[in-house]
Amino acid sequence: MYSSASTWLYNIVYEVARQSFPADAVCRLYLPYSALLSERELDGKYAVIKSHELESNLSLWLSEICLKSFISIRDPRDCVVSLMRHQGKSFLSAVHAVTKSAAFSEDMMQSTDHLLFRFESKFWENPSAIALIAREFGKTLSCDEVISIFDMQSRDQVERHIRLIAKLPAGRYQVDGVDVWDSESQWHLHHANRDGAIEMWRTFLSSGQTRTIESAMRHWMVRFNYL
Repeated sequence: MYSSASTWLYNIVYEVARQSFPADAVCRLYLPYSALLSERELDGKYAVIKSHELESNLSLWLSEICLKSFISIRDPRDCVVSLMRHQGKSFLSAVHAVTKSAAFSEDMMQSTDHLLFRFESKFWENPSAIALIAREFGKTLSCDEVISIFDMQSRDQVERHIRLIAKLPAGRYQVDGVDVWDSESQWHLHHANRDGAIEMWRTFLSSGQTRTIESAMRHWMVRFNYL
Protein backbone atom coordinates (compact mmCIF):
# COMPACT_ATOMS: atom_id res chain seq x y z
CA MET A 1 0.00 0.00 0.00
CA TYR A 2 1.24 3.50 -0.74
CA SER A 3 3.15 5.25 2.05
CA SER A 4 3.12 2.22 4.36
CA ALA A 5 6.89 1.50 4.60
CA SER A 6 6.49 -0.84 1.63
CA THR A 7 9.89 0.08 0.17
CA TRP A 8 11.63 -0.88 3.42
CA LEU A 9 9.67 -4.14 3.42
CA TYR A 10 10.54 -4.80 -0.23
CA ASN A 11 14.26 -4.41 0.40
CA ILE A 12 14.19 -6.51 3.56
CA VAL A 13 12.32 -9.36 1.85
CA TYR A 14 14.86 -9.24 -0.97
CA GLU A 15 17.81 -9.50 1.42
CA VAL A 16 16.19 -12.35 3.36
CA ALA A 17 15.47 -14.16 0.09
CA ARG A 18 19.14 -13.85 -0.85
CA GLN A 19 20.01 -15.49 2.47
CA SER A 20 17.44 -18.25 1.91
CA PHE A 21 18.25 -19.18 -1.70
CA PRO A 22 21.42 -18.97 -3.80
CA ALA A 23 21.93 -15.23 -4.22
CA ASP A 24 22.17 -15.48 -8.02
CA ALA A 25 18.78 -17.26 -8.09
CA VAL A 26 16.99 -14.21 -6.65
CA CYS A 27 15.90 -11.13 -8.58
CA ARG A 28 13.73 -8.14 -7.75
CA LEU A 29 11.52 -5.83 -9.74
CA TYR A 30 8.78 -3.26 -9.48
CA LEU A 31 5.51 -3.72 -11.35
CA PRO A 32 3.48 -0.62 -12.20
CA TYR A 33 -0.28 -0.76 -12.69
CA SER A 34 -0.01 -2.03 -16.24
CA ALA A 35 3.06 -4.02 -17.20
CA LEU A 36 4.09 -6.67 -19.66
CA LEU A 37 5.73 -9.55 -17.85
CA SER A 38 5.89 -13.29 -18.28
CA GLU A 39 7.32 -16.12 -16.22
CA ARG A 40 9.92 -16.55 -18.96
CA GLU A 41 11.27 -13.09 -18.19
CA LEU A 42 11.94 -14.17 -14.62
CA ASP A 43 14.33 -16.75 -16.03
CA GLY A 44 13.44 -19.39 -13.45
CA LYS A 45 14.49 -17.15 -10.57
CA TYR A 46 12.84 -16.41 -7.27
CA ALA A 47 11.45 -12.94 -7.89
CA VAL A 48 10.76 -10.41 -5.17
CA ILE A 49 8.12 -8.19 -6.75
CA LYS A 50 6.90 -4.86 -5.45
CA SER A 51 3.63 -3.28 -6.54
CA HIS A 52 1.06 -0.85 -5.17
CA GLU A 53 -1.71 -1.67 -7.62
CA LEU A 54 -2.16 -3.83 -10.70
CA GLU A 55 -4.80 -4.20 -13.37
CA SER A 56 -7.01 -7.25 -12.77
CA ASN A 57 -5.44 -9.70 -15.23
CA LEU A 58 -1.91 -8.99 -14.00
CA SER A 59 -3.05 -9.15 -10.38
CA LEU A 60 -4.59 -12.58 -11.04
CA TRP A 61 -1.40 -13.78 -12.72
CA LEU A 62 0.69 -12.58 -9.80
CA SER A 63 -1.52 -14.27 -7.21
CA GLU A 64 -1.27 -17.54 -9.16
CA ILE A 65 2.54 -17.62 -9.19
CA CYS A 66 3.03 -16.05 -5.77
CA LEU A 67 4.68 -18.25 -3.14
CA LYS A 68 4.19 -15.68 -0.38
CA SER A 69 3.04 -12.10 -0.20
CA PHE A 70 4.26 -9.57 2.33
CA ILE A 71 1.73 -6.78 2.67
CA SER A 72 1.98 -3.45 4.48
CA ILE A 73 -1.05 -1.28 5.18
CA ARG A 74 -1.70 2.08 6.80
CA ASP A 75 -4.57 4.32 7.78
CA PRO A 76 -5.77 5.55 4.36
CA ARG A 77 -6.19 9.08 5.70
CA ASP A 78 -2.47 9.18 6.51
CA CYS A 79 -1.63 7.59 3.15
CA VAL A 80 -3.47 10.41 1.39
CA VAL A 81 -1.68 13.06 3.44
CA SER A 82 1.69 11.44 2.70
CA LEU A 83 1.07 11.39 -1.06
CA MET A 84 0.05 15.03 -0.96
CA ARG A 85 2.99 16.15 1.19
CA HIS A 86 5.80 14.10 -0.30
CA GLN A 87 4.74 13.46 -3.89
CA GLY A 88 2.78 16.62 -4.61
CA LYS A 89 -0.46 14.85 -5.52
CA SER A 90 -3.77 16.65 -5.39
CA PHE A 91 -6.24 15.51 -2.77
CA LEU A 92 -8.52 13.71 -5.24
CA SER A 93 -5.60 12.10 -7.06
CA ALA A 94 -4.21 10.84 -3.75
CA VAL A 95 -7.60 9.45 -2.68
CA HIS A 96 -7.92 7.63 -6.01
CA ALA A 97 -4.45 6.11 -5.72
CA VAL A 98 -4.89 5.03 -2.11
CA THR A 99 -8.31 3.52 -2.78
CA LYS A 100 -6.93 1.39 -5.61
CA SER A 101 -3.87 0.41 -3.57
CA ALA A 102 -5.99 -0.64 -0.59
CA ALA A 103 -8.23 -2.75 -2.83
CA PHE A 104 -5.18 -4.43 -4.34
CA SER A 105 -3.77 -5.23 -0.91
CA GLU A 106 -7.09 -6.76 0.12
CA ASP A 107 -7.23 -8.85 -3.08
CA MET A 108 -3.74 -10.19 -2.40
CA MET A 109 -4.68 -11.05 1.18
CA GLN A 110 -7.65 -13.03 -0.07
CA SER A 111 -5.79 -14.85 -2.84
CA THR A 112 -2.32 -15.54 -1.43
CA ASP A 113 -0.58 -16.90 1.63
CA HIS A 114 0.52 -13.66 3.24
CA LEU A 115 2.13 -11.89 6.16
CA LEU A 116 0.58 -8.56 7.08
CA PHE A 117 2.36 -5.55 8.58
CA ARG A 118 0.65 -2.43 9.87
CA PHE A 119 2.47 0.87 9.54
CA GLU A 120 1.19 1.95 12.94
CA SER A 121 3.21 -0.84 14.60
CA LYS A 122 6.40 0.83 13.29
CA PHE A 123 7.60 -2.59 12.14
CA TRP A 124 10.42 -0.99 10.15
CA GLU A 125 12.05 0.04 13.43
CA ASN A 126 11.97 -3.49 14.86
CA PRO A 127 14.53 -6.15 13.87
CA SER A 128 12.08 -8.85 14.97
CA ALA A 129 10.14 -8.15 11.75
CA ILE A 130 13.12 -9.55 9.85
CA ALA A 131 13.07 -12.76 11.87
CA LEU A 132 9.35 -13.12 11.11
CA ILE A 133 9.98 -12.69 7.40
CA ALA A 134 12.83 -15.21 7.48
CA ARG A 135 10.59 -17.81 9.09
CA GLU A 136 8.23 -17.48 6.14
CA PHE A 137 11.15 -18.66 4.00
CA GLY A 138 11.74 -21.56 6.37
CA LYS A 139 14.96 -19.97 7.59
CA THR A 140 16.16 -19.11 11.07
CA LEU A 141 18.57 -16.19 11.09
CA SER A 142 21.12 -15.64 13.81
CA CYS A 143 20.95 -12.41 15.81
CA ASP A 144 24.01 -11.15 13.93
CA GLU A 145 22.38 -11.91 10.57
CA VAL A 146 19.18 -10.12 11.59
CA ILE A 147 21.06 -7.05 12.75
CA SER A 148 23.20 -7.05 9.61
CA ILE A 149 20.12 -6.97 7.37
CA PHE A 150 18.41 -4.43 9.62
CA ASP A 151 21.42 -2.12 9.48
CA MET A 152 21.37 -2.18 5.66
CA GLN A 153 17.96 -0.49 5.75
CA SER A 154 18.36 1.68 8.84
CA ARG A 155 17.05 5.23 8.51
CA ASP A 156 20.60 6.59 8.38
CA GLN A 157 21.62 4.17 5.63
CA VAL A 158 18.48 4.89 3.61
CA GLU A 159 19.06 8.64 3.85
CA ARG A 160 22.67 8.18 2.76
CA HIS A 161 21.61 5.98 -0.17
CA ILE A 162 19.03 8.53 -1.30
CA ARG A 163 21.63 11.32 -1.23
CA LEU A 164 23.84 9.24 -3.55
CA ILE A 165 21.16 8.14 -6.04
CA ALA A 166 22.49 10.50 -8.70
CA LYS A 167 25.85 8.69 -8.55
CA LEU A 168 24.37 5.26 -9.28
CA PRO A 169 25.33 3.49 -12.51
CA ALA A 170 23.36 4.20 -15.66
CA GLY A 171 20.23 2.08 -15.67
CA ARG A 172 19.73 2.26 -11.92
CA TYR A 173 19.52 6.06 -11.74
CA GLN A 174 16.06 7.00 -13.02
CA VAL A 175 14.49 10.41 -13.57
CA ASP A 176 10.91 11.31 -14.49
CA GLY A 177 10.25 15.00 -14.09
CA VAL A 178 10.97 15.86 -10.46
CA ASP A 179 10.93 12.19 -9.44
CA VAL A 180 14.36 10.59 -9.01
CA TRP A 181 14.87 7.01 -7.89
CA ASP A 182 16.98 3.86 -7.78
CA SER A 183 15.34 1.31 -10.08
CA GLU A 184 16.65 -1.63 -8.06
CA SER A 185 15.90 -0.68 -4.46
CA GLN A 186 12.98 1.60 -5.43
CA TRP A 187 14.14 4.24 -2.97
CA HIS A 188 13.00 7.59 -4.35
CA LEU A 189 14.20 11.09 -3.60
CA HIS A 190 10.82 11.81 -2.00
CA HIS A 191 11.48 9.07 0.58
CA ALA A 192 14.06 11.30 2.26
CA ASN A 193 13.42 12.97 5.61
CA ARG A 194 10.31 10.94 6.45
CA ASP A 195 9.38 10.88 10.13
CA GLY A 196 6.89 8.00 10.22
CA ALA A 197 4.25 10.18 11.87
CA ILE A 198 0.91 8.59 12.75
CA GLU A 199 -2.48 10.34 12.54
CA MET A 200 -1.10 13.20 10.46
CA TRP A 201 -4.56 13.49 8.94
CA ARG A 202 -5.91 15.09 12.10
CA THR A 203 -3.71 18.12 11.39
CA PHE A 204 -3.56 18.21 7.60
CA LEU A 205 -7.04 17.23 6.41
CA SER A 206 -10.21 19.27 6.63
CA SER A 207 -13.30 17.63 8.06
CA GLY A 208 -14.73 17.48 4.53
CA GLN A 209 -11.64 15.75 3.15
CA THR A 210 -11.70 13.28 6.01
CA ARG A 211 -15.33 12.42 5.31
CA THR A 212 -14.55 11.94 1.61
CA ILE A 213 -11.87 9.34 2.38
CA GLU A 214 -13.97 7.57 5.00
CA SER A 215 -16.95 7.42 2.66
CA ALA A 216 -14.89 6.09 -0.26
CA MET A 217 -13.13 3.45 1.84
CA ARG A 218 -15.54 2.72 4.67
CA HIS A 219 -15.71 -1.06 4.09
CA TRP A 220 -11.92 -1.40 3.98
CA MET A 221 -11.35 0.89 6.95
CA VAL A 222 -13.87 -0.96 9.10
CA ARG A 223 -12.44 -4.33 8.15
CA PHE A 224 -8.93 -3.28 9.20
CA ASN A 225 -10.05 -1.34 12.26
CA TYR A 226 -9.32 2.18 11.05
CA LEU A 227 -12.92 3.14 11.74
